[in-house]
Amino acid sequence: MTTPILDTHVHFWDHDVAGMRWPWLEKGFKSSLHSWTTERASKRLEAMHAARSFTSAEFRAEVAGVGVAGLIHAHAASGMDDAAQETRWVAEMARKDGWPVGIIGSCNLAAADGPDLLRRHRAASEHCRSVRDMNGPKGIDVDACADTLAVAEELGFSIEMRTAPEKFDMIAAFVDRWPNVNFVLSHASLPLERTPESLKAWIAAASDLAKRPNVRCKISALCGGSDPDWTIDSIRPWAEACYGVFGPDRAMLGTNWPVDRLFGTYGDVVNAYRTIFAPLSESDRSALFYGNAAKLYGVALTDLTL
Repeated sequence: MTTPILDTHVHFWDHDVAGMRWPWLEKGFKSSLHSWTTERASKRLEAMHAARSFTSAEFRAEVAGVGVAGLIHAHAASGMDDAAQETRWVAEMARKDGWPVGIIGSCNLAAADGPDLLRRHRAASEHCRSVRDMNGPKGIDVDACADTLAVAEELGFSIEMRTAPEKFDMIAAFVDRWPNVNFVLSHASLPLERTPESLKAWIAAASDLAKRPNVRCKISALCGGSDPDWTIDSIRPWAEACYGVFGPDRAMLGTNWPVDRLFGTYGDVVNAYRTIFAPLSESDRSALFYGNAAKLYGVALTDLTL
């Protein structure tokens, strides 16, 4: 039997929703997306930018037959006065459609409004149980985040961060200070350069971080811009390293969809995961593909298509 996947990293947008913005999809926006210049990726990027919307309806149609148990929406909008507006929009989508089953909101942890924003996220949806701070690569001041993290602990929010492996001491400072808060390495905090040397460095840094029981690893964006011509063999060492470091209870899977559609199909990505992790026992494979994520994001198994 094929193991269903609870996809922990999917982005939605709808340019017809008033008051919300997705600057990374606007004409003229420059980012690392535009450095992925293979002809195939460039054409798919143009198509993604041209699409008026990508919501649960489009996602359901694209992944039909792949065996998706559910999805967690990772924030994609920015530039609004209130980041909880996106959570309210996605929560309404979930109320009507059933997907997503969980929501990751946006939060600048060091902002004065951080504590109130967490409360607004939760008020918008009980399914919003995690936030991510996109400032990790630049560095996040631990002391400046104390008030927000106190509320995160109170409300049971997990915190998602990403930074370079050589800066994992920043994440460790958060993890050590708030042992009752779960911290998630978004996209596994993998290095942008995929070489045997960078893999060795990541394993060393991640192994030290993984000594702390309140760290989780989201295995996602493997099939993306850092390996645009990826194959199962090219991503296998990275996927196996993530699982090997964090083990059967603290690893989960995501696709970074539809961004990583630039480099393959949804079925290709999920099939790669299923091929790589086929040797696992049924219980460990189920934990990796949906169980661990369901527990972290507060999703009832009865809400999944299993």
